[in-house]
Amino acid sequence: MKLSIIIPTWNDFDNLKRLLAQIDKMAIFHEAIIVDDASDIDCSPKALGLVPSRMTCNVIYLRNDHTNGAGYSRNRGIEKVSGDHVIFFDSDDLFTDEFPLLLDDLEDATEPYDFCIFKHVDSRARDVGSWAPLEPDVAYWNKAGIWSALQELPNKHFSTMVQIANYPWNKIYTTAFLIEKKLRCTELMVQNDVELHWLSFLRAERILVSNRVGCEHFVVDNGIRLTNRNGHERLEIFRALVAVHKEIKSKATLDFPFLLAFTRFHVDLISWINTILNDDMKPKFQQRVRAFLTYALAPEEFEKIIKADFDVGFKFNEHLGRGLK
Repeated sequence: MKLSIIIPTWNDFDNLKRLLAQIDKMAIFHEAIIVDDASDIDCSPKALGLVPSRMTCNVIYLRNDHTNGAGYSRNRGIEKVSGDHVIFFDSDDLFTDEFPLLLDDLEDATEPYDFCIFKHVDSRARDVGSWAPLEPDVAYWNKAGIWSALQELPNKHFSTMVQIANYPWNKIYTTAFLIEKKLRCTELMVQNDVELHWLSFLRAERILVSNRVGCEHFVVDNGIRLTNRNGHERLEIFRALVAVHKEIKSKATLDFPFLLAFTRFHVDLISWINTILNDDMKPKFQQRVRAFLTYALAPEEFEKIIKADFDVGFKFNEHLGRGLK
């Protein structure tokens, strides 16, 4: 396996240096593609003190002319991939000792697969002594019956596992799958990974899953990262939601399980954005919420949603400003 890693970064010098040192020490990567999203500080290999010729993998450094967000940077990185497998990774996260073991497992896989999704530990969970994702994600892993180091995900559980947190870095993709299925991130400043995550599950034919904890995701509240922004950038989320919704509606055989899962996802996402959004942005956000939800479900689809999950139907109507009759 030739594993490429794509690392978007923005003003994250210290964490990027830490991650690259780990990558070099692990000696399991074919190449590291760093996409600098026009940082205000020098994050080039030279500034980081790297000597590419001495590293255990190839190093490619790209710098954007303007700050366009991690989605744009990840998409730019895809164009440079030469490995047969690829993982997206945030510059402030780290791999665990289990990640190389997962690669060994995948080397022994005898049947082709589109991507493998693995567990991670969230820094908020680790702070309280847990070695697992947050509880909502754990519930989906348990529902899908994922107990082994590597197994195939049954098709009936594609719509279960798609509901875990929409992260780009908990999957090892085959490069051919990304290219052939034209999978890309939405080029938004925040939440650019929603479209990549959902369309990966919708377009995949064979997914592998592993209960190995492959990385630690670090969450920093009130930080300077793009994900901490609470202004107009949040209003652009509907570009991603519309793209996923169109894909679901185009697949008749997958329609309802994924439609229900996606409705659960976006009504909760809307609620969350409402709690963090700057007050001056809320009226415009509410307009876009109503426009999207009015378009999202036909009356007969809403009736099926209500019968399957009353709570999500209630939240849907609440966002529209109407009650259930």
